[in-house]
Amino acid sequence: MKKWIFLLLICATGIRVSAQLDKKNTQWMEYLEEMADNEADENTLENLFSDLSYLSEHPLNLNAATKKDLERLPFLSDLQIENILFYVYKYAPLASIYEIKNIADLDLQTITYMLPFIYVGTYTDERQSLSIPQIFRYGKHEILTRYDYCFQEKSGYKDDSEEEKAAHPSRYYLGENYYTSFKYGFRYKEKIQWGFVGEKDAGEPFWNKQHKGFDYYSAHLVLQNIGILETLALGDYRLSFGQGLVLNTDFSMVKTSDVINVSKKSSGIKSHHSTNESNALRGLAFTLGWKRTKLSLFYSRRKADASVEDSTITSFKIDGYRRTPNDLLKKDQATKRLFGGNINWQNNFINIGLTGIYYDFDGKSLYPDLKPYNMHYLRDKDNSNLGAYYLLRKKKFIFQGETAIGKNGAPAYLNTLQIIPVSSFNVVFLHRYFSVDYQADYAAISGTSTVQNENGYYMGATFLPFSSWKISASIDFVEYPWLKYRIDAPSRYTDVLLNLDYALAENIQTSLRYKSKNKARNMTMPTQKTTAVLPVEEQSLRYQINYNKYRISTKTQANLRFSQFPEQDMNRGYMVSQSITYALPQPAMQGDLYVAYFHTDDWNTSISAYEKSILYAFSAPSFYGEGLRCCLTFKWTLNDNLSFYAKGAWTRYFDRDVISSGLEAIEGNDKTDIYCLVRWKF
Repeated sequence: MKKWIFLLLICATGIRVSAQLDKKNTQWMEYLEEMADNEADENTLENLFSDLSYLSEHPLNLNAATKKDLERLPFLSDLQIENILFYVYKYAPLASIYEIKNIADLDLQTITYMLPFIYVGTYTDERQSLSIPQIFRYGKHEILTRYDYCFQEKSGYKDDSEEEKAAHPSRYYLGENYYTSFKYGFRYKEKIQWGFVGEKDAGEPFWNKQHKGFDYYSAHLVLQNIGILETLALGDYRLSFGQGLVLNTDFSMVKTSDVINVSKKSSGIKSHHSTNESNALRGLAFTLGWKRTKLSLFYSRRKADASVEDSTITSFKIDGYRRTPNDLLKKDQATKRLFGGNINWQNNFINIGLTGIYYDFDGKSLYPDLKPYNMHYLRDKDNSNLGAYYLLRKKKFIFQGETAIGKNGAPAYLNTLQIIPVSSFNVVFLHRYFSVDYQADYAAISGTSTVQNENGYYMGATFLPFSSWKISASIDFVEYPWLKYRIDAPSRYTDVLLNLDYALAENIQTSLRYKSKNKARNMTMPTQKTTAVLPVEEQSLRYQINYNKYRISTKTQANLRFSQFPEQDMNRGYMVSQSITYALPQPAMQGDLYVAYFHTDDWNTSISAYEKSILYAFSAPSFYGEGLRCCLTFKWTLNDNLSFYAKGAWTRYFDRDVISSGLEAIEGNDKTDIYCLVRWKF
């Protein structure tokens, strides 16, 4: 009985309402929460969250924003970007940020997402000449240092004797039980950026006999809009062209309730200033622009952790951890080299481009251990890819896509058609075909581990029947002609989504989302001894209400999840959560309390939910079993230059005496973590 009273109290806290749209809202983070819920790649989430967090701290001047600037906001569709640019062109200069409410095809949810990233200011030409005194006089420096610590002792940090550790080295971490990072960055408008990053993960040595200093280092220098030089990047950077069938080390679109916005935006060359260790390229890249034509050239050479036998690479290690002796054996054992180029031409209606790359492994050959599911993976000393991408915009129609081939001649293509018959109705059709033999190690498309072995059809639609309502629906049907990891036969996958958004008032938004998935999996039935590929049904339902008034904002959320295996009882799981944020103007402080109760039958019904964290840190942990999660996040802006962020997180499990497993195992049913960050601007 006490449990249900507790749940009712959680849900009741967020039910009353009224206020204006808040320019400092953090609802855009829910966009990433949906990505996490859709099994987006962890590196994709980290990169995107880092980029958007940075952009929220350095917003765009809407009166001067370009198409490339607005494409940095993933929740904006191509049509919305064009409408924004047209409105600014027609009515510039804008006097207030809230004029965007007059722009066609911008619904309330999209406007709410946009507000933290834009402002209205005086237009200045960013292509004006530079001077060294001007750069250092008006440029901004920023230093961030972060520290994370878990109070409970994990198995890998046991204080056993040196003899025991020497006899069983794989049972212990080599380093200290905390995470730390250091970031320095300099920025002069949108023209010059440089920075440095150092990081060590918990378990990696920082200052002992094993190692001195950070485990990972990164540096970058980026120049933009200097004459015909549109972008120059030195050091670590990311690349993305077309739909990502040839080259994408940046963000990949993920299916969310924004069912129309499924096409990848070509971001070109971007700086890499996050602590993500696996996605960045390292070397030189630049883009030259002449009127409507752009030419990009790039070269990258960087070490990679890998399992190597003689001169053969059997697998790459991409998690970034170097915590055990076995991890160190794989450290920097391979080298990845890449060079290539892109040429692009566009006007107001057409955008066409061509991307070509060549890459090798610096004299070594890639030959993954042969398994039935990976028979068509790349096994060679080098590879190359060539792709053409295209976009045609004509009134109420947008057609775009990319067609690519590999060195072996195998094709891949992705095409999207968007139709807007009336402003209140929008529909998109997408078809993708990736040959079983298509090999592209630098390609990345959301929802696929490799751009290979896939034939899919997607349709999504949005309908705005009234100003306060938005209805979204999508269906995705995919065939896998060949085997996949843990799926030992050709298979199919179906994903259905229905989302209803309703604004009770300008400061209260509610949403109801239903998802259904049908996917195949290797299974051993209780009545049989052999393994078969069988369908698994998954369904989920989420209700959410957001409220914002003056200094207070709340979010109440309830999640249900069901999983059905053949000849077995249905598994169930649910989570209810409540977050409350309160901000004080003087002193400038903000606190966020998050409480969640979860109860799931097993791991198959685990539920992930977004929770606020410190600056530049995205957190959407997944929970299964029964337990309680509590977080307290705090931000204190001491002055214009110095800020302090802290988060305490506590989880109590009611159904176990050991949390996690292996070297991460904790004896007991409690886990407590702290996260601290200090930011200094000068």
